[in-house]
Amino acid sequence: MASLSHSESNGRVAALELAERIRTTRETLIEQVRVGAVELRQILDSQDPYIRVVKVVTVIENLPGLGKVKARRILDEVGISANLKIDRLDEDRRARLLGHFEALFDLDSETRSLQ
Repeated sequence: MASLSHSESNGRVAALELAERIRTTRETLIEQVRVGAVELRQILDSQDPYIRVVKVVTVIENLPGLGKVKARRILDEVGISANLKIDRLDEDRRARLLGHFEALFDLDSETRSLQ
């Protein structure tokens, strides 16, 4: 087996560090979602590149009162693939998803919180 060159080794270390930052950010986000400390709109509006690569289904299934089955059912209802990442949501899908939760929770769209 050939050994890695210095630049390949540095690239691997950088990739591992990036993967760890993404995992840590995702875990923190999911915990905030579970306890209702962050609104769905905030997540969808986030420009944080580590949040934007999280799958929409991961966020939805961790909302208080929802689980994997309900999350996937909701995504089916609004026409969003379970594999879609936040950064791939176009305005139409984003609006349908937010609209569904606004109707579900029957709250004003500007002041709605998922707590």
